[in-house]
Amino acid sequence: MKLIRARATEWEIKPERIGMLGFSAGGNLCVMAAVQLPPAACPNFIVPVYPAYLTLKEDEFTLRPEIKITKSAPPVCLIHAGDDRITAMGSVLLYAEYKKQGISAELHVYSKGGQGFGMKPKGEPINQ
Repeated sequence: MKLIRARATEWEIKPERIGMLGFSAGGNLCVMAAVQLPPAACPNFIVPVYPAYLTLKEDEFTLRPEIKITKSAPPVCLIHAGDDRITAMGSVLLYAEYKKQGISAELHVYSKGGQGFGMKPKGEPINQ
């Protein structure tokens, strides 16, 4: 993020509009970057798509303790499928934490789509 912002003028991008998009483990990386990096290195927004490893292994209704949403967290758009083998509860709980802090957040949980729904059309609701 620091490198991208430092070269923003050269690359003709707006340094205040740099986000992260990640799928599964990459979605987890987006979340961790948003909650653990200092402001200069933090993305301006994140789009975690079926993010993995957000909840405790033994309790899908509890976010991992290192995921703490503060007022400085960037806006988020979470996308998940309800039938994903990686529980959508991580996305749901993260959304709730964002709302508690009054930070802009969107949550889209589709009824079907499974894991990897962006790979090829399967005729599931997510493909519409």
